[in-house]
Amino acid sequence: MPINPKQAEVILQQLRVLLVDDNAFMRTIVRGLLNNIGVKIVSEATDGIAALEMIRESPPDVVILDWEMPLLNGPELVRIVRSPGVFRRRTFPSSCSPPTASTGAFSNRSSSA
Repeated sequence: MPINPKQAEVILQQLRVLLVDDNAFMRTIVRGLLNNIGVKIVSEATDGIAALEMIRESPPDVVILDWEMPLLNGPELVRIVRSPGVFRRRTFPSSCSPPTASTGAFSNRSSSA
């Protein structure tokens, strides 16, 4: 069933997003993009370890994370969050974990000069 623009606006305003990136500039850009589409509740973490604590304390609806970070990178964080039994049922009421999106890219290209 399609939703109308007003319903979409309300959903976006209530959406809880966790933004995880070690680069402050990238966090600022992504936060600005989220705010521009109507997302009002954006929490930030600078690494995967801090993100895990924030997820335990206040579970987000969506996680946007960097691929490469110190301590705990994006893929490792996703693996932990999606592992069965890691988070209590009250953190994520359904059997699913929050959707995740990566802000970084991995390149395996070698530079040739």
